[in-house]
Amino acid sequence: MTIIQSPLSDKPIPICSISDFLCRPDLHTPVDRPALVDAETRHQLSYPQYVDLVAKVRSRLLARPGFCKWDVVAIYSRNSIWFPVVSMGVLQAGGTVTPVSPNYTHSELRGQLADSGAKLLFTTRELLPVALEAIQGLDAIAVQDIVLMDGLGAIDTSGPASLHDWLNDSDGSVAAVKSGPSFSEEELKTRPAILCYSSGTTGRSKGVMTSHFNIVADIVMNMATEETDSSETPDRIWVAPLPMCHIFGMHNIHMSMALGATLVVLPRYELHAFCRTLQDFKATRAYVVPPIILGFLRNPGIAAQYDLGSVRLFRSGGSSIGRETVKQFRSTFQIGLSQGFGMTELSPASIIVPDGNNPVYDGTIGILLPNQQARIVDPDSGRDLDRWETGELLIRGPNVMVGYHRRPEETQNTITTDRWLRTGDLVRRDDHGNFCIVDRIKELIKYKGFQVAPAELEAVLLTHAYVADAVVVGIPDRNAGELPKAFVVLKNRSSVHGMPLNAATVCETIRAFVDSQVAVHKRLRGGVAIISQVPRAPSGKILRRVVRGWIAEGPRSKL
Repeated sequence: MTIIQSPLSDKPIPICSISDFLCRPDLHTPVDRPALVDAETRHQLSYPQYVDLVAKVRSRLLARPGFCKWDVVAIYSRNSIWFPVVSMGVLQAGGTVTPVSPNYTHSELRGQLADSGAKLLFTTRELLPVALEAIQGLDAIAVQDIVLMDGLGAIDTSGPASLHDWLNDSDGSVAAVKSGPSFSEEELKTRPAILCYSSGTTGRSKGVMTSHFNIVADIVMNMATEETDSSETPDRIWVAPLPMCHIFGMHNIHMSMALGATLVVLPRYELHAFCRTLQDFKATRAYVVPPIILGFLRNPGIAAQYDLGSVRLFRSGGSSIGRETVKQFRSTFQIGLSQGFGMTELSPASIIVPDGNNPVYDGTIGILLPNQQARIVDPDSGRDLDRWETGELLIRGPNVMVGYHRRPEETQNTITTDRWLRTGDLVRRDDHGNFCIVDRIKELIKYKGFQVAPAELEAVLLTHAYVADAVVVGIPDRNAGELPKAFVVLKNRSSVHGMPLNAATVCETIRAFVDSQVAVHKRLRGGVAIISQVPRAPSGKILRRVVRGWIAEGPRSKL
């Protein structure tokens, strides 16, 4: 067995709750620094205010009749400064948080509420009609109450309760509740603190159980990279464009709290609003996904309208970005770009580029975080592979999830008996020991016995002057098995170099370009089609199953 060790020294992982770790006064210096700021309203909470409000949510939950430790509380909301307050309050009360995408329909919300067994639902006025429809008439759903997180003022007393009521204990009903429950070491390691649902890019969405110990380990391991990263000023003003319902968005919250940063919260991502927020708050960092990077490169004129001189670093995750794209972004915008690798099952981070300005890492996802071990194995034989050989990435460490909620068989298929997590991702290591993503095992295209990685072809497509975004899938072929086919988003859909768009000519030009850059078996024999948008999950991962659905539906125009 060939085990790859992190070049960074292991760090001691405290066995404590997430709230005990992140609400320690010594982490928040100076104490008057804003912890959370609403980018639109400018409403802000200092660290002492944040800690006090978290305690009030905790006390209100513990004062509720029937609330028990490990009860599941759902948060169905867009990004808000109240999201971290509620989620940390639930954790401090001993509950389990299950965040829900604000884009979910009533049936999708109902499915997560039913599967998680949520007892309480926090939402907003905007999403209340969907929430009410989701919980009506279903005995299987145990949601006992709804609390509105926004509009912290008086509302119709006949409607749902408001967070305003929870945070203003005018009748003193919760004043006697001084602290939350205690946890045993076993509970901290084996019970779910956060129940995120995976994006379902390769199948049905599953509840991923991450413990307090998993999340604290993730925070400690990532804090170690701050020791090697000199790209950011001590001011630490971060902008949060990622959805907080996703584990990457929650990781952003946890890291900002751990490092005493100010987190400026965007309710939803839009390029102008994001750039304006970076400028107005003199932000130093943002956690992003590849579509945001591609959006900057597709619209350099928009970014040029704003002063982004304070921004030192973008940390990108969700999927990988090719070497040329990284170099182009950094040279165009003078902003460091650090990639990494993670997944909900890893709480979420495991590999990271420690220095977003060092070209040795360009096009890679970097090195193992402390306390991490990795193997690269042949997916078929399980044989450990050497450097530059491509195989499945296996990870072992304190951040590996407890398991999938109510899916023991899938848990056993994903985590080996000696706690190696099968990521399902194909990787290789370069001469510097950096990991490079090749693709997902299940996404590989099989052409005449050859394996073709769509992500490799997508990286080539993104270097073409016409292409803003791209996705590649295999289409069935009787003789070859599958043929690689590209679907591309053009930078300008009405003209190319000032000439009216001729779709057939453009597609053929792009196909010929890719074919000239790759081996014979990787050529785009399935052709090229133009689409308006690449379907992606909130994490930024390409939803190739959606594209395959287009193909299954038969010929149709994507222009």
